[in-house]
This record gives sequence, C-alpha cells and structure tokens, in this order.
Amino acid sequence: MMCWAGAAGADVICLTNGNIIEGIVVRDTGKVLEMEVFLGAKITFTQQDVAYVKRWDDAENQALREKWLEDRKEREQAELTRQRFEVEQKAKGLVKYRGKWISEEKKDEVKVREYIDEVLMAKIQRGEIAESKRKGRTDIARALLARGNWRYRQTQHFIVYYEDVIQSKIVADRAEYYYEKIAYDLNYEKTIYWPDKCEVFIVPTEEKWQQYMSDLVQRFDHVGGFVPRTGEKEIYLCALSLPYLSVTFPHELTHLIFGEFARGGNIPLWLNEGLAIYESGLIGYADEMLRDKVKEAKHIPLKEMVEMRDYPETKEGMELYYAQAEKTVEFLITQHGRRKFSRLCQLLISGRAFVQSLDLVYGDKYYSQDEFRRSWIKYVLK
Repeated sequence: MMCWAGAAGADVICLTNGNIIEGIVVRDTGKVLEMEVFLGAKITFTQQDVAYVKRWDDAENQALREKWLEDRKEREQAELTRQRFEVEQKAKGLVKYRGKWISEEKKDEVKVREYIDEVLMAKIQRGEIAESKRKGRTDIARALLARGNWRYRQTQHFIVYYEDVIQSKIVADRAEYYYEKIAYDLNYEKTIYWPDKCEVFIVPTEEKWQQYMSDLVQRFDHVGGFVPRTGEKEIYLCALSLPYLSVTFPHELTHLIFGEFARGGNIPLWLNEGLAIYESGLIGYADEMLRDKVKEAKHIPLKEMVEMRDYPETKEGMELYYAQAEKTVEFLITQHGRRKFSRLCQLLISGRAFVQSLDLVYGDKYYSQDEFRRSWIKYVLK
C-alpha cells in the first residue's frame, strides 16, 4: 500500500483502509496513536488500524499549531463581523430570508412569488397552461395565470390564454395573419424572429379586467389592452366587446413588433399610434371628421403633429390626432410603398428630424415639406 505524505508541518497517519489523516501525533504508546487534528480536537487509533506513520519534528509541529491558531482567530473575527452585520441589518428593519437580507414587505412579495410558482408548476403539470419557453414570464403574467381559470390554444408564434372560446377564436384565428402583415408593412418580414411564442391574455369582461389589473399593475390606466415591455412578448387584452377585441389585438401587436423593430430606439408618438391604428384594420379612421377639419383648416399642422411627445388633453383633440396619424401612415404606405416607409421609420427612430428624413427618403417626390403637406391634404380630400 502506498501512502502519500501531507502538507509540510503535519504528521500523517495512513490507515489500513487507505484513509489518510493529517495533524500532530501527541501520544504513541505502541498500541494506541492519538492525533490532534485541530486545536483541542483529537482522534485515537489502535496500532492494528495504522499502516504507516510519517512524523515531523517539534518545530514543524509548532508552526502548524500557530497556523491553526491564526485560522481560528480569522474565523472568530469573521463571526464577529457577521454578528455585527446581522445587528445592523435588523436595526434597519430587515429580515433574513433565503440567505438575503430584505424588508418584511419584500419577504412577503418573495413568498407570494414562490407560492405563485408552485401554483403555476401544478397547472403546467396538469396541462392547464403551457410552459413558457422564454427566460421567464413577467410578474403580471405569472400572477394572472395563477388566479384565473384559463384554457389555452397555440399557433406558430402565439399562446392565447382565454376563458371564453369565442373570444379566443377572434384572436387565435387571425394572429399569424397580423404577425406577417405588420412585419411585411415594416419591411421586417425577413428579419423578425420569434423562436419563443408570444403569450396573449384575454380577460373576458371589463369587471374582471379591473379586478385583475388593479391588483397586478400599479397606477393602472390601460382601458382595454397593453404591452408591458417589448422584449417580454406579452399582450393583455380586455374583451369589452367582440368587435373591440378584434381591433385591440392587432393594435397592441403592432406596438410589440414595432418596438422590436426599433431595437431600443425612440419611436415618434404619431408614428407609433398611426401604424397601430392602421394595422388594426381601421384604415380611413374617422375619415369624415378629418376631411371636415382639413376643409376648415382646423387640423393639426404637420410640423406640430410630428413633433408632439404627449397626447392631446381633450377627447376631440385626441380623436383628431389619431385620425391624422393613421392617415399619414396610410398615405405613406399605400402611395409610396412599404420599403420607403420602413426607411423613414429607421431614420426617425435614429433621431433624425422629420424634414431631413422626408427629404432623404421622398426627395424624388417632394421638394419640400409643404409639397408633402399639400399632397397629403389632396389625399385626405379625394
């Protein structure tokens, strides 16, 4: 049997079973060996269990004891530091949970999240909801799935969660069409890539919508639909009515895809809302009202509209703004093609001014912003 020596300064006992013990031999009677393996900790062996003993001189043993003493002081100091830190955290009102110091409120949030995860896992195992292939659902989605009585249906790029089957058909049957059309109109169809499915949640009534969302979303002010964040690929819809649902889904999907197209860039407000209304199927939105406003020269000046960063404060102003934004997008796509429209979007998202972007993309058609404005007015009044 081969027995290897240990670190310098440590005696070594090699046992007949192959185990190796390092320390300092403090007693050897010929029949019994006693080894100190750390300060004050000793182990006794009978001679018949020992195959080999390697011993160092007293100076080496003393150096080892000093090292043990140094190690113990470091551990004691570390323990004192830990205790002081613990006292400080408790003085701040924090508690230790899962190895982290957090507030009582945060602890409650974590415990709720853990409970929700348990509920979700149980529902996944029973086949009641689909397992998310993304990095993870938002807290809104997780809480909503845990509390609702959901069923789901899947398409190539979507998982639609619902309680009312008719509502689910309105969304699921047209989901892939809208996905392809929005990407196509942005000239994005060869680039868009969704290996992980987008989850769409249809809350069946306004009452449930208010109940669910007021609990899940702070300062909730979304009337019938919203997208939490572009990268999350989640859409929330309220079925205020079947026609409303059929419009809201493509509207919110446009915001999601357009946000991904922008790659973190800033989409001008008029462009974001105008495209969303256009893609929702409301081509010619409020045409009659817009024509009247243009005839009376009471519409929003083009320069003012493209520079607005906030919505109009009045209902009438909001309706006019939406109508003009949609009509501008419709004009650009239907009259000049999606590729030029996509290029204009890219320039505006990159921070270029509207006048400069217009000239770079449509300079062969319009020699000035006024010429573009006159052509737009002619299009509205036709």
